[in-house]
Amino acid sequence: MNMRPLIRVSLFNADSENDFTLLEDNGEYFVSFGDRTGTYREFVRMLYDDEAPLPELLVGDVRANFLTLMKLVAERWNDRFAADFFRNAGE
Repeated sequence: MNMRPLIRVSLFNADSENDFTLLEDNGEYFVSFGDRTGTYREFVRMLYDDEAPLPELLVGDVRANFLTLMKLVAERWNDRFAADFFRNAGE
């Protein structure tokens, strides 16, 4: 696997900071956080636990969906939000 980072989002408040990175490997998307890495779909399901995730977060542009998802999580956790975007080689 040669996972390429696309977007890193930091959610933070006065007490803590949590980083989440959207990765891509041959057209598949993953999220890395803490010491875990899983598929984007698994990450969405984990965050929504027993709630049904918003279907629009699972189809279409994964980068845009990831940012939308992380903004929703920041609001839910009452955290601040910062995002870093990685450029592809050759851009």
